[in-house]
Amino acid sequence: MVLDFPENQINKENTVLVKKTKGKSLVGTKRTILYDKLYEGKLKEGWTITSDIIDKTPGGFFSQETMERSIYYNLGVKIDQVSSKTSDRFQFNLSDSSQEWIGFCFQLYQGKSTSYDFFNEVNFSRGNAQRSDFKARFISLTDSLTSPWNLEMHYERETPKGIIQTFLSEGMAIETGQISNGIDTIIISPIFVKGGKLDNGQYADVIKIIGGYEFVLNNKTLGIVDMYNQSFSVMESKDEHRIIIAAAATALLLRAR
Repeated sequence: MVLDFPENQINKENTVLVKKTKGKSLVGTKRTILYDKLYEGKLKEGWTITSDIIDKTPGGFFSQETMERSIYYNLGVKIDQVSSKTSDRFQFNLSDSSQEWIGFCFQLYQGKSTSYDFFNEVNFSRGNAQRSDFKARFISLTDSLTSPWNLEMHYERETPKGIIQTFLSEGMAIETGQISNGIDTIIISPIFVKGGKLDNGQYADVIKIIGGYEFVLNNKTLGIVDMYNQSFSVMESKDEHRIIIAAAATALLLRAR
């Protein structure tokens, strides 16, 4: 996968590869975080993952929704509106040659769907809406007077045609966010994967797929994270900005692992 981002803007010398293990939902799975240069990190064991499915079928006893459900049920068809949520928490330490930070991260994914059951033999569901909230807080362990940084990422959209059909027609949900310490606010914007390559070497537009994110402060790119190649690149900036970009990139990579 190739990101639709000018290669001449990427700081090759400060491009860092992040290595990790998979299987976050497997009890006892060993998880580590390794960088090929510049940084050292520790990932705390004990990830907590929770998932809940709640029947949110609307309508009172004499409502239109209840009457319609009753009619379908008598025909052997059961229709329910279902809400679900999945959350994940983790934390990690990140350090370079002069400072160390700790990051606390929380991911919440919520979905709404319609569940169909035909004669207790065929059942399927269609997603109607999806929402994602990702938050992280980065705290300096080196200097207690340094203000913490807060990261927030969010997307929300309706999917009346179902999640798959919406993805095929609109692409991925556009997730944006920011990191702020109350003084500086770094904007996080998605970077899409380049379209399919044609015989003439040009790229044609395809479904919008987010391949990474760009970190921008005052219209200047401070860094990028490449989700497919498991790497991030930090441009020339203040020391605190560099390690915060590294921490934010690490959090996004670990979230998606």
